[in-house]
Amino acid sequence: MLSAFWVTIAVNGQTAFEKLETNKDISTVVVSQKMFQMLSKIDSKDAEAKEFMEVANKLKGMKIFTTESKTAAGLMKTEAQQYLKTAGLSELMRVKDKAQNVKFYTKEGKDATHVSELLMLVEPTETSRQTIVLSLTGDIDLNKISVLTKNMNLPQEVKEIK
Repeated sequence: MLSAFWVTIAVNGQTAFEKLETNKDISTVVVSQKMFQMLSKIDSKDAEAKEFMEVANKLKGMKIFTTESKTAAGLMKTEAQQYLKTAGLSELMRVKDKAQNVKFYTKEGKDATHVSELLMLVEPTETSRQTIVLSLTGDIDLNKISVLTKNMNLPQEVKEIK
């Protein structure tokens, strides 16, 4: 019985967003901790680049999924909602108008300005058919999130987090 419990935990841990990665209608970007570590070792005299490298070195991973397919968008939303139920994230903020429908969720970090995970869900609106799920894990300083959005070409909605 106990071994079945551990197998269930292992499988659930491996499958977060796995369905999205294999869907042909969903574009996927996955960046590993090793890649962030490599980026943080680039030698630069530029202060902005150094700040980015400092932030990147604290990241464990990033997954970005995008689609304009209604069917794939439904799958993305379902997977995100299931993940939210099991991963212990809470809503940080949401923005909804004609141009955007964005929800941000976080998992607590070491203090009030740090989170261990940031999940962003962008749903289609009247003016945009695009659905985006972004998952960022590591020691994330919410005060420096703009450094990541600027240097990694992340969705503009992430800049709204403060």
